[in-house]
Amino acid sequence: MATRDVLIHPYYAGHGHACMRVDLRGSGESDGVLEDEHAPQEQEDLLEVIAWIARRPWCSGGVGMTGISWTGFNSLQVAARRPPALKAIVTLMSTDDRYADDVHYKGGCVSGLDMFPWGASMLHYDALPPHPQVVGDEGWRERWNERLEANFNWAETWLAHQRRVDYWRQGSVCEDYAAIEAAVYAIGGWTDGYTNAVLRLMAGLPGPRKGLIGPWSHSWPNNSIPGPSIGFLQDTLRWWDHWLKGVDTGIMDEPMLRVWMEDFVEPAPVIEQHPGRWVAEEAWPSPRIMPATWHLNAGTLDDAPAPETRIDHRSLMFTGIDAGAWCMEGSPGDWPFDQRAEDGRSVVWDSQPLAEPIAILGFLFRDQIETVARDLRLIAAMMIVVGVVLFVADRVGRRAKTLADLGARDGVVFGLAQTCALIPGVSRSGGTISAGLFLGYTRPAATRYAFLLAVPAVLASGLFEALKIGGTSATAWGPTLLATVIAFAVGYAVIAWLIRYVATNSFLPFVIYRIGVGVLVFVLLGTGTITA
Repeated sequence: MATRDVLIHPYYAGHGHACMRVDLRGSGESDGVLEDEHAPQEQEDLLEVIAWIARRPWCSGGVGMTGISWTGFNSLQVAARRPPALKAIVTLMSTDDRYADDVHYKGGCVSGLDMFPWGASMLHYDALPPHPQVVGDEGWRERWNERLEANFNWAETWLAHQRRVDYWRQGSVCEDYAAIEAAVYAIGGWTDGYTNAVLRLMAGLPGPRKGLIGPWSHSWPNNSIPGPSIGFLQDTLRWWDHWLKGVDTGIMDEPMLRVWMEDFVEPAPVIEQHPGRWVAEEAWPSPRIMPATWHLNAGTLDDAPAPETRIDHRSLMFTGIDAGAWCMEGSPGDWPFDQRAEDGRSVVWDSQPLAEPIAILGFLFRDQIETVARDLRLIAAMMIVVGVVLFVADRVGRRAKTLADLGARDGVVFGLAQTCALIPGVSRSGGTISAGLFLGYTRPAATRYAFLLAVPAVLASGLFEALKIGGTSATAWGPTLLATVIAFAVGYAVIAWLIRYVATNSFLPFVIYRIGVGVLVFVLLGTGTITA
């Protein structure tokens, strides 16, 4: 564990944060005996450690706590004890529920493939001696013997508590989220076993919080299989600077929850890079979630119930063997095999194939549009391309149809042209007017319908952004409403003038404008005056 942590702490120390790695009682080079995981004594010891750190002359009085897995657990547990000096934590690959969402029990059943190997692992770790070069030649053997004599397989304790009793409630912060006042940054991975806790913490914690779920296994996000990895150290440094140094790094102005939305990949023994995209939610649960009801019919999953049917099934004893590891470490064999064999051994309800992608989190393509697509080279190229397209459409269009001739086919083409405005540099009106001209509509008809069709999209995006007004934002409703009224009046006047103008003139001035601006941006990029 120390070899893992030594890659983390020097980075923070190099940016002005004093870091301490503490061996729990009875582990590493500490005194005493480690008798169980997440015991109350462990939390008491850590409260003393935090108080001791806060009293040091080199400490500002504010302390942070971080860790992955076990130390992610106790970061939450200690935060729930509210030590005055603890200002913020970063908890990775951990849980808020020791009974229902850990290695011991799942749905009230013994998690045999996880509980017993974990108990055997701790039997081994608890038998390790303290290092003589650290604790000294005197007494290290006595400490080691004390550990060996007290050592036993903790699975005995876990099996003695098979229901959700006080033994498990202790240390499960889900019992009282409100007990945590420190800022919480919760991080998980889709191939880790503890992903669900991130979403529960975002929904349950009352104080400042952020969540991050990547494709990662049970390891640090900057060095994980599967990837892509991220600049985890740089990201969390902003967190620590904000909460421990009072530096406005902007991290709390960003969305509460960021998630790597995974794409489908073929089953494989190892998936080193999982394709997907980043999506974000300003709050969790998201106010945009739309519940859907699906009914279990005779082997199908449908949006309407069918007549009741009895299904009898006797499963084979080895059903589930292809499921892969519950908590992956990124090792070969962790990933699930092709699940068609499991389907054959199980009762399965399948829906009809989806006709289109469903965005479960975030907006479809939002992050690509707001990041990669904001490249000035792409924007300049689209300015030129749309200018050329508008010029050609204006020259070859028959300009005979009016809006009275609008049918379903033309409506679909207009709508698809509107969606091209998702690409920065593609004008919503320019793209739609070009489509109308190609379809044979007059210039005024194409222009009028382009702006009419833009109303739903502009209104929807405006309402979405309006959700951000107020709260912690400096933006106020009054000035925003006033600006909206002024923008509406000016926009209406400009559109009315434009429709009158194109009734007797071509779109050539707008073509020249678009191509000219695109060329100018490329010139400025080429000379280094601006950057992409």
